[in-house]
Amino acid sequence: METLNIGSMHVKSILEMDQGAFMEIADYSMAKILDDIMNPNTQATSLRTLTMTWRFTPNEQRTKVKVECTPKLGFGKMLPLGTTLHAMEDRNTGEMCMVEASPQIPGQMGFDGAEQERPVQLKIIRTA
Repeated sequence: METLNIGSMHVKSILEMDQGAFMEIADYSMAKILDDIMNPNTQATSLRTLTMTWRFTPNEQRTKVKVECTPKLGFGKMLPLGTTLHAMEDRNTGEMCMVEASPQIPGQMGFDGAEQERPVQLKIIRTA
């Protein structure tokens, strides 16, 4: 078996191996966790997880070990999204349709100075 004089080598953490890629993937994963925490569409108090799985595969002679590090992220629970639809008759066709509710009357100016756009009509497909 080959012996190395460790005293002459620079000793580093396993996180610093692969030219720092292991540490980089951990830091990148933490940024993703922070993005999820700050996302207003997720539950604020949901548990977030970062699991780093390390796989060590030695060769037959036990002289080399292949190391793989894989992150697994667990994000917060998504909050339900919602809107309100109004059922109404389409003036042009006379058929019933659904239109998304808007916060103001179309054409009305908001406090921010923007004009409320026309409501969006739901696309309804009656045959498949």
